[in-house]
Amino acid sequence: MYSIFLKLELKRANTAGGNKDSLIQNVDALRFIYYDENNAITTVLGNVRTVQIALVVRASNEDYSFTDNRLYSIKDLTPAANTVDILDASTLPSSQKYFRRQLLTAVVRCRNMWRWGS
Repeated sequence: MYSIFLKLELKRANTAGGNKDSLIQNVDALRFIYYDENNAITTVLGNVRTVQIALVVRASNEDYSFTDNRLYSIKDLTPAANTVDILDASTLPSSQKYFRRQLLTAVVRCRNMWRWGS
């Protein structure tokens, strides 16, 4: 299980002691979008064939010569290629606007997901 905490860290549960292991720091947003075999968005685990992952990370230190008001978004994989907003930096508190950020994306094809059933 993966989760984001208020310290802007992505952590994973450690089954060998109940602790959480830090995977990455300075995470502002993480989004998973699940698709079926026709690239339609789905919430049914047995229908998932592709996962689109979007991650917004930020620098460790503020840059006061820079103000981030960017809308971080991606195009989904549906035939309509809809825009999916990941993070709207213009809505962040002013203390958070001086960080440089980067949007990272990946598409994972789940070849064996059909074996899990519906």
